[in-house]
Amino acid sequence: DNAVQYWKSKGAPPKKIILGIPAYGRSFTLSTSQNGVKAPTSGPGTAGIYTKESGFLAYYEICDFKNGATTKVIESQKVPYSFKGNQWVGYDDVSSITNKVQYLKKQNLGGGMVWALDLDDFNGSFCKEGRYPLIQTLKKQLISAFNLVCYFTSWSQYREAPAGFVTDDIEPDLCTHLIYAFANISGNQITTYEWNDATTYNNLRGLKTRNPKLKILLSVGGAKLGSRPFQNINTSPATRSEFVASVISFLRSNNFDGLDVAWHRPSQNHKRDLVKLVQDLNVAFRYEAQRNPKRQKLILSVAVPAGKEAIDNGFDIPNIARQDYAVRYLKTKGAPDGKIIMGIPTYGHTFTLSSAQTGVGAPASGPGLAGTFTKVCSFNHGATKEKIEEQDVPYSYKGNQWVGYEDETSVQIKASIVQYAKNNNLGGVMLELLLLNIQ
Repeated sequence: DNAVQYWKSKGAPPKKIILGIPAYGRSFTLSTSQNGVKAPTSGPGTAGIYTKESGFLAYYEICDFKNGATTKVIESQKVPYSFKGNQWVGYDDVSSITNKVQYLKKQNLGGGMVWALDLDDFNGSFCKEGRYPLIQTLKKQLISAFNLVCYFTSWSQYREAPAGFVTDDIEPDLCTHLIYAFANISGNQITTYEWNDATTYNNLRGLKTRNPKLKILLSVGGAKLGSRPFQNINTSPATRSEFVASVISFLRSNNFDGLDVAWHRPSQNHKRDLVKLVQDLNVAFRYEAQRNPKRQKLILSVAVPAGKEAIDNGFDIPNIARQDYAVRYLKTKGAPDGKIIMGIPTYGHTFTLSSAQTGVGAPASGPGLAGTFTKVCSFNHGATKEKIEEQDVPYSYKGNQWVGYEDETSVQIKASIVQYAKNNNLGGVMLELLLLNIQ
């Protein structure tokens, strides 16, 4: 709940939030005889027989582990954990997933996401709960009004039998959206990652013959790829544009329905780059669909974390979502497209500072002094000018007076609004007020 409420407080529309639900558990090696939550540990748990990663067990591996183990429930979270010897694992099961679905319904979220198909008991040989017990529970509980988004990974094909996962193991009616992880970035182009990706893409297309409603997306990025390739494509608008163009061409030629951006842990210095990338992809996807009316618009999703620190460091949600959310909300209220005029202010809001602090969020005793001619430019003579990095907008202060506003640079950055307005058949862009922009 903390993660969902924090995303909402940052401006994320609830229907755009897809709640992540793991088909895996996190394991630890106990260092004392204690075995409850927060018991002392010496490190991650022993690697699973099939997944071969310390501190991580697939749900089917957990079913094996539970034989002879003690299982208890964390009552405050309604999730289970099991321990045996010095090994401890926390995870989700059928019961806890049912509770999480009820939560996301109450919060009016967009649906649930599972990482990953290949970690559930997909062939039913481990848990004695049938095929895909966790995801089948999700499907049953979510019903048709919600999205059920399922990832599957390219490297799962290399696991030992019976845990090796290929496209033939996918039930095409199980999920509403299927996301294949991951594609690679080479230069400023999106490319394949595995040697047999072309075959996998072709097999994925075959799933649609059995379920034409299934949406299949390609995820680019991930922890292994890291942040550097994303930083490189954001070197300039030209390099970003080259990447965006390659994405559209690649998705269409391989019959994908959209792209999932999995920029793993972008830093504070690059959160604005993520905003620009998402906005450019969004505009390009809309423009491409308008030029080709017989095609459905490509879907765009962004994989994001739940931790507050990771959110604050790498994700500028109000700026990622602000254009589309406001317009869509007006449309749901019945506003005709051509009557919506998107606004860019030519004025600033002022405050009187009440302490020596001058940054964003500094204490203020009230509004600023009235302007002689209400002109920010006049105020800037002798003032100190700073920039709010995550919004790319300036502010200035002088004495106990503070003003936030738009300037030439910030308006140029907002140029994507003009293209967005065109692509959405809006009535235009409004400057408020022209008389405040006189020289």
